[in-house]
Amino acid sequence: MENIQPAHIKSGNTKKLQEKSLKKKNRLPACFFALAFASLLCIYPEDCAKGALRGVECCLQVLIPSLFPFMILGIFTVQTGAAAAVGKLMERPFRFLFRLPGCAAPVLFMSMIGGYPVGPRSTLSLLESGQITKEEAGRMLCFCVNAGPAFVLSIVGSGYLKSSYAGLLLLGGQLLSCCLLGLLCRGKSCKKSCPQKPTKRIGSPENEKSYLPIGEALIRSTEAALRSMASTCAFVILFGMLSYFAVSYLPEGTLPAAATAFLEVTQGCYELSKEEIPLWGYALALGWGGLSVQFQILSLFREPVLSPWKFRIFRLLHGLLAAACTLGLTKLFPPSPLAEETFSNFSGILTPAAPVSPAAAIALVALCAVFLLSLTQERFAAAPGSLLKHISRNRHSIR
Repeated sequence: MENIQPAHIKSGNTKKLQEKSLKKKNRLPACFFALAFASLLCIYPEDCAKGALRGVECCLQVLIPSLFPFMILGIFTVQTGAAAAVGKLMERPFRFLFRLPGCAAPVLFMSMIGGYPVGPRSTLSLLESGQITKEEAGRMLCFCVNAGPAFVLSIVGSGYLKSSYAGLLLLGGQLLSCCLLGLLCRGKSCKKSCPQKPTKRIGSPENEKSYLPIGEALIRSTEAALRSMASTCAFVILFGMLSYFAVSYLPEGTLPAAATAFLEVTQGCYELSKEEIPLWGYALALGWGGLSVQFQILSLFREPVLSPWKFRIFRLLHGLLAAACTLGLTKLFPPSPLAEETFSNFSGILTPAAPVSPAAAIALVALCAVFLLSLTQERFAAAPGSLLKHISRNRHSIR
């Protein structure tokens, strides 16, 4: 007689077979990439070292000074409940515009002034604290990814293009495209888009217990930002090395610059500045962000809230919208004759101005103020008492 298996056993066997087939399909490109990467390291060790060194310089001179303070500030606002307090005021307009809870408003603002990984990292903090759902986090990941003013104005505008006016046009195009993309990513209904804990109101005693004190939140947010910053720098070094090969071995022209911008946005904008590229081309590169930024953001989420292909489609859509908005702003507000050097080539040595940017300075001042507030009078009053108790205990032990 034939063995007849139950339906659930057959379905389980088919799922296992499908998983095995997927694993086999994924092993082939992984093995090919590992072999190609090992070949590059063995055949071109000097070029790999030069590319990695260029990535390290980019991290030290551009990324860390302009991103790290905003990462700390974004996580800190979520852990202390400041994002929820501000979100209470922004609840109705933010629900109406983007169909998201009000606590997402500070995250969108931080993504506009902080830089690429700041918005996704703050979104992850909201998701971990239960203030937004997984579906809302996925929609926020579609448009809360922007180039910060410190990078657009100081590095790309004043540095690569030698014109602050060009930086303003690029920044305006980035912000307009972000808002338009947020409107396109609205949910189906406002009722379905609600926090995971709707019974707890903002400011209620039960919800306040989940927030951290100022001092502890500052410590934890700094540690979390440091881990995220390490991952960000690792991807920048990796893709900086790959972009070095694109510049060195591809034929001269716009192709190496486009390939570099496709891989890594900082070096890509630098290479684009050597060619006669219109301003909307830089906006397209900034909106796309490069594969380096995309891998940085996707690596933050252990459980994916958005498929990688969908995320990249929205990155491309962001770039196209940014290019269109920048082109429209250029037509509406054309540069003056004194700003004609905006579109000229650049081949000099750039000294990044990100560490002294106004946005980074404001973030550092806010962090210093928070640190001073954490040293309350109660802690100063409690410190002498604890010191006396410690001394009395030592006396008893000596006796």
